[in-house]
Amino acid sequence: VDKKEATALVLMRSDHIDPVIRYTLDGSMPIASSPKYTGPITLKKTATIRAAIFKGNELKGHPAERVVSLHKGMGKEVSLAEQFSPKYAAGGPAGLVDGLSGSKGHGDGNWQGYNGNDLKATIDLGEVTEINSISARFLQNTGSWIFMPKAVEFFVSENGTDFESIKKVNSTVSPEKGGAIIQTFQAAASLKTRYVKVIGTNYGVCPEGHPGTGGKTWLFVDEIIVN
Repeated sequence: VDKKEATALVLMRSDHIDPVIRYTLDGSMPIASSPKYTGPITLKKTATIRAAIFKGNELKGHPAERVVSLHKGMGKEVSLAEQFSPKYAAGGPAGLVDGLSGSKGHGDGNWQGYNGNDLKATIDLGEVTEINSISARFLQNTGSWIFMPKAVEFFVSENGTDFESIKKVNSTVSPEKGGAIIQTFQAAASLKTRYVKVIGTNYGVCPEGHPGTGGKTWLFVDEIIVN
């Protein structure tokens, strides 16, 4: 990640010996004529990377996919007011602005988990910056006691002390809905600011009828995007 401008360096590796890796940057399926990976790739815009091993013209196995979101908060300093679980750290505070989105698997290493705690993250953009939107992605999988936040509120500040709320967004996902679900909470914000704060309110305790009734719920977040 380049902190001065939103660029990212992408490296690929495989357990195969001398693999031929071909990739795409638009989310399409790699084919035999797709570019061959020969070294680090510099991204200057958001991309959905798909890469796969080839033997001759034949694709081997399943392609790997990774979304890299380049944005103004990428690589900036993040402070957290409440503690995440060490089991689901996602790289620590910096993992919230590393540009990497999680899959529907909460253990993929990109989701940061809070057991009973709220997400209270403040991003320092380094200088007063013009922004147009703030968003954050959250995961629900009630079978693993992971629930959407009750609400996500977005704040801005020029001095890091006096914060103004610009939008509060309630979850639209029912806590009774099963399976893995991802929801993006977003606030449009055409303004100038240096600090961005995001508070995601933990659902609290598992509701009646859930196998974990009365137990602390998990909140999982993977990326806060500032554009």
